[in-house]
Parts: sequence; C-alpha cells; structure tokens
Amino acid sequence: MEHQPFILSDDLLWDYVDGLLTDAERKRLEAYLTEHPEWMARLQAVETDRSLLQSVPLEAPPQGFASGVMGAWNSLLTPTVESPDWIIRGIGAVFGLFILLPLVILIFNGLHIKNSVFSVPGMPSVDWLALFSHPVLQYGLYFGFTLLALRLLSAVLSQYRVMHKMMV
Repeated sequence: MEHQPFILSDDLLWDYVDGLLTDAERKRLEAYLTEHPEWMARLQAVETDRSLLQSVPLEAPPQGFASGVMGAWNSLLTPTVESPDWIIRGIGAVFGLFILLPLVILIFNGLHIKNSVFSVPGMPSVDWLALFSHPVLQYGLYFGFTLLALRLLSAVLSQYRVMHKMMV
C-alpha cells in the first residue's frame, strides 16, 4: 500500500478546531504541525475566527420569515411569461380542418356515385389504375397522412413542453 501525502488545508484545520477529526486524523495533523510550525499561525487564526463566531449571540428570525423566503423562492420558480397557447390552438384548428375536409369530400363523392348493376366476372381481375384513382383511396391516404402529421405534431409539442419546464 502506497503512503498518501498529507495535504493540510483550512478545511482540515477547521475540522480539527471543531473536534470533527478521528483520533488517527487528529494525531497525524498534530504530528504535521510539530514538523511544520509555520502552520501554527494559521491554526491560531482559525481558532480566533471560531471563538469570534461563537461569541455572536443567536437571534430567532422574525415572525413569518420562512413563509416570506418560500414566497420569494416560489415567485422565482414560476414563469413570468405565459405560454403562447393561441399558436397551439391555431395549429390544432388548421389540422382539424385538414381532417374534416377530406371526410366531407369523401362523403360528398360517395353520395354522387351512380347506381350501377354489379356483375360477377368469370375471371377475377383488378383494375389497378381505377383502384389508385378511386376517391376513397386518394382521400383515405390524405386522411392517414394527416393523422400521422398530427401524431408528429403531438410528439413535438410534448417535447417542447418538457424543454420549457426544464428551462424554468
């Protein structure tokens, strides 16, 4: 085991004067002070400071002091600038229109489809061009992408709120 060098500091002197050192630490400090008498002046200064601090009479704080401090602390913790909620509501209204508009168009186009006679073909076939040009698929994709965009906006606003709470 390697021997650690002894480093004397004011904190260690204060602990010595206050009697907070263990017996081993106290003996090591006293041995160091006998080897280095130049530190005795600093030890006497710490003892003088300690006696001056102990001579100051203790006074009870005035009535309501703690509640005043806590009130001042709370006023520092609460944000003074209110969040611009009208921006978030405006974005929500625009995205709400993006959801309602395709639904209204989908219902309107669905009501105007001509009644036709359905026949069962002998061989099943799929008209891919008609499938991709059908209004239900077109507006359905538009509706789906709108919902995905709203989910993304929700995640972004959630992160914004977390960041705002961390900064305050």
